[in-house]
Amino acid sequence: MQASITHDEKAVIKRVVDRLLNLRQGTPIRHLRVKLGQNRKILDHLVDLGYLRAESDQYLPTYMALEQVDEDIRQIANHAVNAVLTAVRDLYTAQDKNSFTFEEILIAVRQVDPSRRALALEELWELAYGDMAAPSGFEAATIHIGKCYGKGKETTEADLSFEGHGFLVLVEAKLYSPMSQADPDPDAHKPHNQIARKLRIGLREAQEKSKDFYFILLDIAPPDCLAQLSPRVKLERAGKKASGFGGKWLTSYWYSRYKYGHRGSLKPLRELLSEEGLNTGQVAQVADRMGWLTWADVFKVVLRAVIPTR
Repeated sequence: MQASITHDEKAVIKRVVDRLLNLRQGTPIRHLRVKLGQNRKILDHLVDLGYLRAESDQYLPTYMALEQVDEDIRQIANHAVNAVLTAVRDLYTAQDKNSFTFEEILIAVRQVDPSRRALALEELWELAYGDMAAPSGFEAATIHIGKCYGKGKETTEADLSFEGHGFLVLVEAKLYSPMSQADPDPDAHKPHNQIARKLRIGLREAQEKSKDFYFILLDIAPPDCLAQLSPRVKLERAGKKASGFGGKWLTSYWYSRYKYGHRGSLKPLRELLSEEGLNTGQVAQVADRMGWLTWADVFKVVLRAVIPTR
């Protein structure tokens, strides 16, 4: 029987679990003890009870700690453990030996059924675009990480991109840092902010190859939530640099300005893409093909669809 724990102790467990799931890192012991101050004894108590363990200079959650987090996270963890056990069973059946390396188990876990990959991509598309149909062949798209697009001085590295016959999808991924702004210094070669640069270069790349262009912004929260960090901000301020988590409203501001326009007009996006020679209808199409995902969306969908439940 597990010992009862307090609300504060549950909050600490959730913090350690969230960091492991989101960053794939343990929680630094010294940092967390300093952060908790006089409540640092909570950590010792949780270690004694078996909810946390101190590994080197980090706190890591034990399997028992998962009972204190949300149901969806528990299900993901259970599926992950089940996937590892299933992989070990399959390896044992195939090779008839008693021990396996970490690499062998990882490769076995990664033997993903193509239908599950397609299911994950289909669900992510629906979350990003709602009722808009995905381009034909998206479920079998070639996935690139860190591929560079553009020519000459105007190039960009896509955090993630999907390519197929007739379509190109660029994904700009942000987590805790704000988007980078334009730099007026000619030597910096950054006349446009991060979102504008992806839209311009991505669209040009797609047009040259006779493909449809899509753009997805992946961030820690929905745009309306990030906008609350600095509500009713003016354009002049949005053009200035910001740092830290408090500056993440910039991502929401510029995404919304290009997608929805200003006072009912898509003029901001039309001016941004003026060199591409698009008509009014084509500019509206670019705006429609801008989507948004959160890391929680990606994390839950991918694990739910890819990790086997058998």
